[in-house]
Amino acid sequence: MLDLVPFECGHETCECLKPKISTRYNYYSMHAVIAGRGYYLVDGKLHTITENQIFAFFPSEKIEYYPDPDTPWQYYWVNFVGAKAKVLMDLCGFTQKDPVYTFRSERIPVLFKKIATQENHLMRDLLTISQLYEIIALIVEERRDGSLPLSEKQDKPDSAVQYISENYMNANLSVAQVAQKMGYDTKYFSRLFKQKVGMT
Repeated sequence: MLDLVPFECGHETCECLKPKISTRYNYYSMHAVIAGRGYYLVDGKLHTITENQIFAFFPSEKIEYYPDPDTPWQYYWVNFVGAKAKVLMDLCGFTQKDPVYTFRSERIPVLFKKIATQENHLMRDLLTISQLYEIIALIVEERRDGSLPLSEKQDKPDSAVQYISENYMNANLSVAQVAQKMGYDTKYFSRLFKQKVGMT
């Protein structure tokens, strides 16, 4: 079996009266909520899920999930299996006890949308695999950054100042380019830079 095999994906805007889904799946799944609110019951714990959160399923576990009746959720989802699926979920920090992650990167919902709306052509499977790997990499990077010592986080704006001073003559220099160079989402990096340097 391949390391990672996405096999089903989609997008759903739930109706407020959509019934609870109560089931067990034999695969892994990630749902990225892009609007609204819903509820996810797993391992005896009820999680309230809102915009910019991902909730994950694990094989064989009993789960329930359903939309909030007042502000029903909207999400993209991808199901997958693979020889490395569990290892990759572990890297993302997803566990049965902690199956929810709040993401910062604007790129994550874009990638979920690409996976869900991919046209059916020869390269579709390869593109879907690469996009799922990128989602995983972004989650891992965000979690790693969240656990960095404060001193290491503070080094990033200093490095950015140095990078800007060395490249200020480049007419194409942009915040997005500097953020990418430092390994951050543009909006998150702008906030971090402003906190440290006092300007955007």
